[in-house]
Amino acid sequence: MNKYKKLKGFTLIELTVSMGLLVMVLGIIGGTFASIVAGQLESKATSSVDQDSRFIFARLTHDITSANGIVTPSNPGDSSASLIITVDSLNYIYSLDPNGNFLLDKGLGGEQLNGYNTWVSDLEFQKIGVDTVRVSFVISSKTQTKSGIESREVQTTLALP
Repeated sequence: MNKYKKLKGFTLIELTVSMGLLVMVLGIIGGTFASIVAGQLESKATSSVDQDSRFIFARLTHDITSANGIVTPSNPGDSSASLIITVDSLNYIYSLDPNGNFLLDKGLGGEQLNGYNTWVSDLEFQKIGVDTVRVSFVISSKTQTKSGIESREVQTTLALP
């Protein structure tokens, strides 16, 4: 019989090469997964800012075109951090809370107009005519992405009918 018997199994070199290949494949898969997650976060941040700014704009437009008058700011040229309009003898108060939430209060408690993924800052209402108001604010995403925080400045002018 042969002095050196052929043993079944893998050599140390074969195991090292296979482990190296496995690490490379896992690295490629991990990098792809991280890229997908980063893209998803970026998309979520942009979507939240877009959706909330459109909703706030639509709500303001609807309420102001239904309003009977603008109470605050009271005089043309005046600016205020809140807007009070009268709709069917109810006062609608638009303002920010300390946490950056855009609120609408109809006398029954505040309704938050922005989603939980965004905050609003630099809210200003300026009366530019008897029945016209300019609204401006900055809406930002709470989601931190590689490119920073998604933010958009919104400014529009609305008038009573």
